[in-house]
Amino acid sequence: MDDSDSDSEVNFENRFRILVSNEITLKGHAKVVSAIAVDQTGSRVVSGNYDYSMRMYDFQGMNSKLQSFRQLEPSEGYQVRTISRSPTADQFLCVTGSAMVKVLINLTIHLPLIVLHYLIWVLCIWGWCLMGNLHCLCPFQFHASFADL
Repeated sequence: MDDSDSDSEVNFENRFRILVSNEITLKGHAKVVSAIAVDQTGSRVVSGNYDYSMRMYDFQGMNSKLQSFRQLEPSEGYQVRTISRSPTADQFLCVTGSAMVKVLINLTIHLPLIVLHYLIWVLCIWGWCLMGNLHCLCPFQFHASFADL
């Protein structure tokens, strides 16, 4: 077998793999992570899971403990189903197992010494009475899917 054949086999096997130079394990969640949203620059991650919480990670200001800089519970007692960030990354949308959709808006600029404050807006649209499944956030429209639709 010639070298060109072995090189082509290696390239064929690795064609769908993502090139990873550094890898970390984010800590904090106690149960399965069910949702994740990454901003456009890749420097911030928001994750949600089945222990009812959302965690926010900032890779620019992260220390060696790899812990989140903010944790919140969007709907008490409901699992986080999906999370998405707005294109401007100043707000994000969270669908939990409840019948409400939460829009979380960042009120301050994140600096390592400043605590982030988030205002939670609840979108109550009459007619939804079962859990949310998924959603889509874009600049002009909002789309959601609930178990009763």
